[in-house]
Amino acid sequence: MRQEHTIGQLLGGMATIAISLLVMSPAVGQNAYPQPRLQAIFPPGGKVGTTVEVTLTGADLDDAKRLVFSHPGLQAELIPPPPPDPKKPGQATPIRFRVRIAADVPPGIYDVSVAGRFGVSNPRAFCVGELEEIIEQEPNNDVDQAQKVPLNVTVNGVINPSVDVDYFAFEGKKGQHVVVVCQAVSLDSRLDPQVQICTAAGQQLAINRRYRDREAVADALLPADGTYYVRVVEFTHQAGGFEHFYRLHLTTLPWIDAVYPPVVSVGKPSTVTLYGRNLPGGQPEKVPGWSGPILEKLAVTVQPPTTPEALHRLEYAGTLLAAEAVLDGFTYRLKTPSGHSNPVLLQVTDLPIVLEQEDNDQPEKAQEVAVPCEICGRVDRPGDRDWFAFTAKAGEVFWLEGYAERLGSPMDLYLEVYRLDKEKPQLLQEADDVAESLHIFRFLTRTSDPRLRFAVPQDGKYLLHVRSREADLFGGPRYIYQLRIRREQPDFRLFALVADDVLPNLTNPGGLTLRQGGARALLVLCERRDGFAGEVTVTAENLPAGVQCVPQVIGPNQRFAPLVLQAAADAPAGESAIRIRGTASINGQNVVREARPACVMFAVQAAVPPYARLARELLVAVRDKPPFALQPATTQIEVPPGGQLAVKVKAAQLQPDFKSAIQLAPLPFLLLANQQPNPQLQNIANVNPNAEVEVKLQVPPQASPGTYNLVLRGTAQVPFTRDPKGANRQNVLLAQETPPIRVVVYGSVAELAAEPASLTAKANDKVAITVRVKRLHNYSGPFNLQLVLPPGVQGVTAQPVQIPANASEAKLTLQIAGNLKPGMSIPVIVRATANLPNNVNLNHETKLEVRIAQ
Repeated sequence: MRQEHTIGQLLGGMATIAISLLVMSPAVGQNAYPQPRLQAIFPPGGKVGTTVEVTLTGADLDDAKRLVFSHPGLQAELIPPPPPDPKKPGQATPIRFRVRIAADVPPGIYDVSVAGRFGVSNPRAFCVGELEEIIEQEPNNDVDQAQKVPLNVTVNGVINPSVDVDYFAFEGKKGQHVVVVCQAVSLDSRLDPQVQICTAAGQQLAINRRYRDREAVADALLPADGTYYVRVVEFTHQAGGFEHFYRLHLTTLPWIDAVYPPVVSVGKPSTVTLYGRNLPGGQPEKVPGWSGPILEKLAVTVQPPTTPEALHRLEYAGTLLAAEAVLDGFTYRLKTPSGHSNPVLLQVTDLPIVLEQEDNDQPEKAQEVAVPCEICGRVDRPGDRDWFAFTAKAGEVFWLEGYAERLGSPMDLYLEVYRLDKEKPQLLQEADDVAESLHIFRFLTRTSDPRLRFAVPQDGKYLLHVRSREADLFGGPRYIYQLRIRREQPDFRLFALVADDVLPNLTNPGGLTLRQGGARALLVLCERRDGFAGEVTVTAENLPAGVQCVPQVIGPNQRFAPLVLQAAADAPAGESAIRIRGTASINGQNVVREARPACVMFAVQAAVPPYARLARELLVAVRDKPPFALQPATTQIEVPPGGQLAVKVKAAQLQPDFKSAIQLAPLPFLLLANQQPNPQLQNIANVNPNAEVEVKLQVPPQASPGTYNLVLRGTAQVPFTRDPKGANRQNVLLAQETPPIRVVVYGSVAELAAEPASLTAKANDKVAITVRVKRLHNYSGPFNLQLVLPPGVQGVTAQPVQIPANASEAKLTLQIAGNLKPGMSIPVIVRATANLPNNVNLNHETKLEVRIAQ
């Protein structure tokens, strides 16, 4: 199924900006402890060399001290607020900053957060552009009120209320190719815009919405000199407000719709073809059956990163939503004397790149490729299908992963693998959408792009059918795809974000703020590739002074785990952009990957995953001490599958007026395959200040052996007031986490040995061996012993026996068959099974070799 995604960053530049913040009451979580949340920035960007006043709207932004940008060339200074108006008591006071954008800041989208009394906010996108910037002026709701603007300008506007319509008028010349781009979701806006271009006589030249997710791109070749109109609306007219802002670019600069191939070899200058509009020297690309705008094509040379690390890194100047966050690659822009094009993402590879060659629409005309490789193709026209043929050997394992939607292609990619038989191709496997998601409630990575694991069943030739679900209806220059065929090579990627679930349905969390003597948790997500199921040890660097983060583990097969940061009681107030790394052992080698920062942008509606994207940095702040802190009595617990773990937790009272009970709930912990986290935490115990409680949890019987990260969250009503003098204190909800507890799920309760480890016997002999166990984890129960032969092996048997409870050995008698020939060697396995509660059986094995004497 098709899912829509975001466009990347558009036009950019450098500017000096003055910013104003408007502090509002929190729309969500009025009864929660203040958590700075930045909801909207207007205008959401600026041009190099200018000073612009911008309004930031949010909640709990009291005493905003500074703005923290993700680029050092963006610096802000506070502008003193005006005195309060006595005629309007209680009115919110704007908070202004003056921001300087250095001349060397590249065009692109950056993050900005607000640091204030209660900590640091979530990030919001801030665009640095190259065009002249103006502000939309109301009223401009109809043609006769259209705001006059020049070409090659960026208009910053807002749709408010929902029925708002914004008209703009510009003067154009015959033959000019004008591109109108409306940025919205790439700037963290809720707007779903539709854009129209019309003549003064009312003739519609172009209309567009959802070019890529909630953004619009329309273009027109002007038919005559004169006035032209651009109309911007919220498509459904059902939503509007201060969070429905946009940047509208009216430009004759280049716009890139697609790049072919969309992947280049790491470290090698590569020639690619751009498809787009206003490409200098570009030639029209006319495709039969293509109903969209006529695009131009232009061959250019790109220089990809030269280091091997580029194969697992991402550098992009735009915005990538959650599903696209797993890509690896770099930014490309077409530079012209007038400015840059929009950025596009190019992937990098160390595999051979194969371009699709027509005519390969039928199985008998399949294009021969050697695997592994990167296949790049295009659905040129309605009805286009692509067939490829490759040769493989039995036992080889390949992963086939398609990229289309995640590259901005409109096609819904679909794969089929056939075995080439004499009569007709036999379908072996097919793949459509990737349905799995890293976190369904916080970071939805589902995509319509396909992926499958292909274990070659026998030597021979195989066919690969690549097509679009809408292949009979649509095709054209934008309908490109990339198909990576790689040998199985386990790997992983990490993502880190703030996901504070203190209140139900609070899907717009702020930044992470630690309090002196307290602990808070980030959410670290693990995308597992090519069957990687191992543990990942996670560490944090560049922490604020007085903050520590002990190494913590994402357990085997887990998609995510909490990462707890702890602040010392005397940690100074401040903010820092931290880095998170993960290390795993893969095929005997330590593999290190840096986590990509991420954030929740905004909620859509109840029971619908929120919009989430990659962030440019991950900020952590330290502020004054919390009313309470939690401390577990132990840092490590060992437990078998199906066992019960118990841990004592003590609550320390850090403020004398805090008296409430603290509710304890485990953060999502040890999820089984395909199990989704509960959207709301389940309280399992209460603890009073300066008291201790024992918490018990059941480990699933199906749990894989390994190390897991257990974190308990405590929430309580705490007295709070904004009044500096402490008056009017009311209870609000505040959360703290425990330091992490390592839970080791063990898969054995003994070390097993057989004496002798190898023996020589004659046919028809009976031979007794001694089987010994060294008991572990205080297991005192019996072991059931049996002899296990590998598949296809015969000739040695034994009656099962038992090592009694508390005993350490038993005799197992082997019966040698009479038909075994001298000189034969029979491999066997001795298995000892321990029966644990909840129907959990732990098997322990040791190998034994039986040689047949002459």
